[in-house]
Amino acid sequence: MNKVGIDTQKIFLLLSISLLVSTFLFLRLNNLPNTIQLFGDTARDLLTLEHWHQTGKPPLLGPHTSALSFNQSAWYFYFLYPFYLLFGGNLYTANLWIITYYLAFFGLGVWLVGKKKLPITIFLILLTLITFHPELIKQTRDVWNPSLVLPAVLIAIGLFLKLKRQMKVLDLFLLDLVLFFSLGASYSAAPVVFSFILMTVFFCLRQKVLKKTQSGRYLLYLIIFPILTAVIVNIGTIAYEFRYGFVLSKNFSNQQVLQTSGDLLDKASNLATFVLGNNQTGAILIAVMILLSFIFSLLPKFRSIFHSDFSLVTGLLLANILMLLLLPFQIHAHYIFGVLALFFVYATLLPRLERGFLLGFLLVTWVAPILNKEYFKSVSPTTLERQTCLRQVCQDYPGQIYVATNSSSHDHQALGYEYLGKKLNCSVISILSLHGNQPQFMAVFNEKAQFDPEKTDFYELNQFGKKQLLKELVCTDRLSATIFTH
Repeated sequence: MNKVGIDTQKIFLLLSISLLVSTFLFLRLNNLPNTIQLFGDTARDLLTLEHWHQTGKPPLLGPHTSALSFNQSAWYFYFLYPFYLLFGGNLYTANLWIITYYLAFFGLGVWLVGKKKLPITIFLILLTLITFHPELIKQTRDVWNPSLVLPAVLIAIGLFLKLKRQMKVLDLFLLDLVLFFSLGASYSAAPVVFSFILMTVFFCLRQKVLKKTQSGRYLLYLIIFPILTAVIVNIGTIAYEFRYGFVLSKNFSNQQVLQTSGDLLDKASNLATFVLGNNQTGAILIAVMILLSFIFSLLPKFRSIFHSDFSLVTGLLLANILMLLLLPFQIHAHYIFGVLALFFVYATLLPRLERGFLLGFLLVTWVAPILNKEYFKSVSPTTLERQTCLRQVCQDYPGQIYVATNSSSHDHQALGYEYLGKKLNCSVISILSLHGNQPQFMAVFNEKAQFDPEKTDFYELNQFGKKQLLKELVCTDRLSATIFTH
């Protein structure tokens, strides 16, 4: 009877994981060729990998930040590059890499479940939340560096809770490594990294089982390991600084902080929408639920109802929400992944009834865009349409061509067209790649926009200097190319 029960449990686990992973893949891959935006950041990453492949020189700096003029760690490109080689510079390199990254994370979860180091229920809940969360779906379809943060922070939470019970040198080193890996992927993870380092110091000092000599040794590790792991993750930036006379550090104090905001209500609304979904009433109820559950978990009368780690995780969640709201930056979708990881773990540790209510609300809210096929709607123009139009421009105007986009977004640099041009053996360059003499021709690709020489004006367009209109090439009803010459 016992064997039958164990076999039934294994079958249920296998079927549940298979169904969730299949759903995860479907939500990330369905109609991907027609939905991929090839926005500036995605094209920038592919061009960086292309340049590395052509020159043999790995990049020392990672993606540039928008809120603060500094660069992330280049490790993002180092992880991407093997997949770039494996798939021959395919347009979907980043998509395939991030899916593999998450599948490896799921595999780690299955292994931990098998070793009885992670409860099955917690693993299945995490897998469900990751599968259906709207921002995670979007950022594994339109990939860029913050996409790496969530699994790394979830691993950090697991290591942190393990260290809370017993300090081990290897776990301490791994905790710092994954924390600084997440920080290297996106500086928006800074509040979570800061919180965990402070709490790790607190628990190290609080460990009663440690002798004084051991406490001193662990305190030394608490100083050395963050420095060591920060150096490992940012080794490219350090090499760049030594090579170019610390130019980043010298210019840092002169940079203007961008995307600032002091409107707490606006930031709170954006944070709730990105984390919980587009349901303001439900978001308010869940915010109240988080606060009340934290208070009740601290009261002796109700403490036994909650998981032993609940108050700590919830306290860290609330502290990180507060830090995000108080920092002088606008809340963007890619800033949420540290808080999102803590929220996911909070959801798994709730008492059964409250957990069921929360998961039910979240899934109903998150499944709605799937049923409406929001993620699978084809963009216009599609990548194929862009390629076809670009090929026609290159045939009509051989030689080097300066490209820009006249779109409804701020993405005028046309890095996506530059990357597509490389795949078509067409010599097109964006303003960010312009060196030396300017090309004779310029092609402005009008995506869902009309070009009016008397009214249309933007920075990249003016870099071409004095120009003469040659031709308007209509490719589709949503895409045309306006050709200029000097």
